[in-house]
Amino acid sequence: MVMKNIINNTGDFQFRLLQTFLIVITMGLSASLVSCSGDDDVPADPQDPQAAALQKLINGTWSVNSVTRDGIDVTDDFSGFTLNFTSSGFTATNGDTAWEGSGTWSWADPQGNSIQLGNGILVQLSFSNDDTRLTLSFTVPVTTFDIGRSQSIAGNYVFILGK
Repeated sequence: MVMKNIINNTGDFQFRLLQTFLIVITMGLSASLVSCSGDDDVPADPQDPQAAALQKLINGTWSVNSVTRDGIDVTDDFSGFTLNFTSSGFTATNGDTAWEGSGTWSWADPQGNSIQLGNGILVQLSFSNDDTRLTLSFTVPVTTFDIGRSQSIAGNYVFILGK
């Protein structure tokens, strides 16, 4: 009887060892298959293009390098122009006939390449490779006047700003 219990215990032990071995192998293979999805080239969490553009916009004060209106250099009209962005607004100094002193903006496209100002003007954005230069292209549709003083002059504007 003792011999029979030893044989049964040895058989149970071998069966449990085999069962444990098979479970470990199955779990290992499952983990290997899950980790080999084939899309290793794609980042797991790509950054939102609008978030990336926002960080570039709000990181510091932008100052005028050059301004054209309908292809004519009007940089002198914007001497001392600066522009600061927040997540939904802006402040400008010496915006003359193209930029309000302050206002709001929102994204006009999902890629972060254009914004719409609170006054309805659509502005195209372009950053240099090192993010130290910002090009803003927009159209002021009409010339407006207020008590003999020019408020805006219609035209196609291109502002090149730097940090």
